Amino acid sequence: MATVAILQELWRLGAKDVRRIALAIALGILGALCTVGILGGAGYVAARASQHPGWGAIAGVLAGVEVLAILRGPLRYAERLVGHDVALENLVTWRGWFIATLLPLSPGALSNHRFGELLTRLTDDVDTLVDLVVRVLIPAAVSIGTLSISIIVIIALLPTAGVALLVVVVLTLLATIFSASLSTPTAGKAAQLKSAQRAEIVDLFSAMADLVAFDYDQVIVDRIHALEEEIARGSRRRSALSSLVSAVANAGAGIGVVVVTAVGIGAVDGHHLNPVFLGALALATLGVFETAPFVAHSLLRAHEIAAAGARLLALRATPSPVSEPTDAHSLPLAPGDLQLIDGCLAYSPDAPPILADASFHARGGMRMGIVGPSGEGKSSLVNVVMRFLGLTTGEVRYGGVSTASLLGATVRTRITSVDQDTTLFSGTIRSNLLLGDDTADDDTLFRALEHAHLLEFVRSLPNGLDTPVGENASSLSGGQRQRLSLARALLRHPDILILDEVTAGLDREAGSALIREAVARAKSVDQSLLIVTHRDEELATLENSVRLHNGKIVPYS
Repeated sequence: MATVAILQELWRLGAKDVRRIALAIALGILGALCTVGILGGAGYVAARASQHPGWGAIAGVLAGVEVLAILRGPLRYAERLVGHDVALENLVTWRGWFIATLLPLSPGALSNHRFGELLTRLTDDVDTLVDLVVRVLIPAAVSIGTLSISIIVIIALLPTAGVALLVVVVLTLLATIFSASLSTPTAGKAAQLKSAQRAEIVDLFSAMADLVAFDYDQVIVDRIHALEEEIARGSRRRSALSSLVSAVANAGAGIGVVVVTAVGIGAVDGHHLNPVFLGALALATLGVFETAPFVAHSLLRAHEIAAAGARLLALRATPSPVSEPTDAHSLPLAPGDLQLIDGCLAYSPDAPPILADASFHARGGMRMGIVGPSGEGKSSLVNVVMRFLGLTTGEVRYGGVSTASLLGATVRTRITSVDQDTTLFSGTIRSNLLLGDDTADDDTLFRALEHAHLLEFVRSLPNGLDTPVGENASSLSGGQRQRLSLARALLRHPDILILDEVTAGLDREAGSALIREAVARAKSVDQSLLIVTHRDEELATLENSVRLHNGKIVPYS
């Protein structure tokens, strides 16, 4: 998409408050005109005072200059206050839109994106959009409005000077815009480099122990330093272009003052202009050019905003792995059977199938196992059941209703999964549990912990439920993390609980104990339980099991 098209789309997505933006522009123009008036008035006072007319002849103009000097500050502050108020409202809208764009894509369509890159888009790229109003639209409009009004007033005072000034202003604007356009090829490179750098930093800290163990941490650090050097070079280039724009504008101001002064001198010699207005014209011209760089600086920032917007809009174009029905059905009230019928799944047309005509039938209340070696597609199968992925062909039925006719959120109110990488957040045990049921009281939380065989451990802690668990629950052992995840899942009271490789990080004895406890609890409440594992010994207490092999589901033997 071209820069203009991207900015138009971002404007459409934002919270457009035309009245307040127009008010901010009007306040900005008035503030800039105050500067022109102050300089012009000062020039008039200096020229008139040289004629020794007496205090009364210049007192009125001096008072006017003082009033303009007093008004300029509040007007500029009010313009920024109104403009930033609109911009921050836009930020809320844009961030909400982006999160709403990501949610349907997670987790299936985001697996190829590094976490650091997504984080950069959610923070830096979205934050960049704020400047669409405060550093592009308003400054450019203020500049054009101020220049236009000032030139019209000067034309009314001395037409030849006004026309000459108009020519210099137009040439200056064209020169600054050309200087700013040199940034177009590299406008989005800085954000791309920062995104790559942040991804490397996230990788470094998230896998620090492994990287240090394999003596690979310095390689990542060197990459980060190389990216930082490239970012610094780009920053220096952008600073140079910004300085060039300012230099061109200052040169234009100097030329404008010389041209207007020369035309004014000629007008004074021809008795077409009172000599006291000559100083006013010269100094007012300096004030006119104060806003001349705004257009070019707005263009510089517009290219960067468009580059950030393009990255955000690109994610919007990513196809969702699951199509939500336009006329969604409802699930039956009673728990039902779970069926996979001739399911086929491939991540791309030219990729080998993950599932190939796979079928199974888990009856309501059954404790069933699916076993297979790592890499056979067990987690993909779970994602299909959870409506995180859609089948290429075939269907999943729950309670006799095709899940393709259901909203994903509806399916996940009845089916809950716990996997080996279940996320626990930096907070307390209580805050993590409440994600399962935010209305649960302490007694309910304690019952869930008891079912997950974690209650005794939590009660032994000085702060109990209010004990902080650290980033990703790093203060807990692997088994405690899995039991906490299980307790959180139990709080949802699902019809079907899926345990997907929850014992992968545990020794065999602890893993088997966790499975036995989960099966015993499911039997006590007549809950359906689906155990997905690569360990055959974990199937011993289950009523039925199948094997996933080469994309097909075959009887367990």
